Amino acid sequence: MTSIHACCDGMFIGHALVSNFDDSSHMTLQLSESLLELKRFDGPNVLSRYLYLYHTQKYDLGETTKIVYESLQNRVQNESQRSPVSCQSFLFDQSIIDETAKLTDSILGNKTAGCGPASRSFPLALCHWIDDDDLFDISKKEATLTHHNRLAGEVAGIVNLICRSLLRNKTWQEAVQSAFLAPSLHDDVSAVCLRYGRSMSSNVNVHPAYAPRVLLEALQYVANSHNLTEALQNLNVKKNFYALPIIGVLLGARWGIPLEIFEDKLDDPRLKTIRDIANKFSREWSPENEIRSAHDKLKGFSGGCAPAQRSFPLGCCSWINENDLYQIVCNEANLTHFCPTAEQASGVVNLICRRLIKDDSWGAAVNNAFSTVPNLLVEIREIQT
Repeated sequence: MTSIHACCDGMFIGHALVSNFDDSSHMTLQLSESLLELKRFDGPNVLSRYLYLYHTQKYDLGETTKIVYESLQNRVQNESQRSPVSCQSFLFDQSIIDETAKLTDSILGNKTAGCGPASRSFPLALCHWIDDDDLFDISKKEATLTHHNRLAGEVAGIVNLICRSLLRNKTWQEAVQSAFLAPSLHDDVSAVCLRYGRSMSSNVNVHPAYAPRVLLEALQYVANSHNLTEALQNLNVKKNFYALPIIGVLLGARWGIPLEIFEDKLDDPRLKTIRDIANKFSREWSPENEIRSAHDKLKGFSGGCAPAQRSFPLGCCSWINENDLYQIVCNEANLTHFCPTAEQASGVVNLICRRLIKDDSWGAAVNNAFSTVPNLLVEIREIQT
């Protein structure tokens, strides 16, 4: 079983080392920095980082991204006449981004079904704050920042779903099978699931960067490898060129990348940057954040009566100060129920019990309980009236 830290670390290291720090690794870092800074996916923010990276470094980010940049360059030049060009200069409304992606697809003859998004977007799978049920759709949104063709987004989504499942300690087979349950997949993507376990060769009649072809190649390679050492030794850079980043990510997610594999590169500043980013993602998967995530999901659905039914012994504890009783009761309710309604109902019951133990009359005990609970919810207040 691969730990969450080893899985996160492995994906970043595998991506960088197997692709030899290709240009997709630079885009991956830009996406990661946006996600970690904002704690959400913000398409315009991400694209501004991609375009500014191309503007300042001229990395080969692929023909599609290059055309997107060139299409938006006039807008940036007009702005630069008033102020120096910065990352903010490339921040465009989503409607402009969508329009540019469509234009780029038209310029390229509707051939934007490449593997670029699948090679760069795996950090989405590492975001604790992106729900499993939303990951596929967000992956598709990230892809459409540059690639209008739906196939690019669907393949990116499949890769990211596999990574998320492996992060959650699913087996390789479980991860692949569950990923292809994503709804409304294009036939070319669905076909990958049927073909990859049968040792069938890729369709040579399509471009080698065609996203479904690259996905099939990457899945076959990882599935047919018995262990990490064998997988790394048998890589053919020329043969597997377009699939290398995805193969690296999937190998790292499946097995992790142990230190001895890359210890000769520990002084490489690029690797240090990558590992620092990976550590930030892995820390987000702490037990405390898991509980907080469950809290957020169940907030509107956990107003049940169980805490009020079970927690009355707290009201009987003479060593619990009456001023502390309500907060302790709320803490107990939060062990399983994350709705203020459950907290307050349980608090009222315990406060009534405490006052009755102290020989208050029924009416006095009830009135005291309702007046003690802070910020009383309307539905609880109505009980008293």
